[in-house]
Amino acid sequence: MKTTDGKALLEYASDLELLSSSLAAGLPLDEASAYLTRHGSPHHRARWLKLHSRLVAGLPLQSALHDFKVGSADAWSDQLCEIVMACEVYNSSLLSNEIIDQAAFMRQAGDLLVDAKRRLSAAKSIAWLALAAPWLLVLMLSSRTENRQVFLQPQGLAILTIGVVASALAFQISKRIATLPEMNRVFA
Repeated sequence: MKTTDGKALLEYASDLELLSSSLAAGLPLDEASAYLTRHGSPHHRARWLKLHSRLVAGLPLQSALHDFKVGSADAWSDQLCEIVMACEVYNSSLLSNEIIDQAAFMRQAGDLLVDAKRRLSAAKSIAWLALAAPWLLVLMLSSRTENRQVFLQPQGLAILTIGVVASALAFQISKRIATLPEMNRVFA
């Protein structure tokens, strides 16, 4: 899952809410993960199946969570594994509470990412329009013979060349600005 995919993050938050309610109902982690393989989001079902199969195979919790982290390869799964391990090490009964807190945080992040993607899409459309506008003007001006003669002179060609380079550079800069960064994997 890309950490900049808001919809996938919202689905993952829903899965964590299911996991939290299963754990709060008294199910052990292996049975809660089995419940997620049946009722979780289809997008993330494979990762829950992998965790469940590792736990049922009798792998120690730390090894199963490590495999889950490696298979998922995202910062949110890393955080989930660290929460589970911390609650296991400290014999905490608050695992479901900690998972529901992470789900709430993920839901907020997912909503923000969906909104940011929508806004960036609008900004990209405006950037395309801004990129095309001067060239449409040049095209309209070049429809007249006397203007075309100006553009074909060395000074006119130099201005057009500078305009092409400036447009390409502005487009590359706007494309870089409009890309959301990936979330760092601190616990990888």
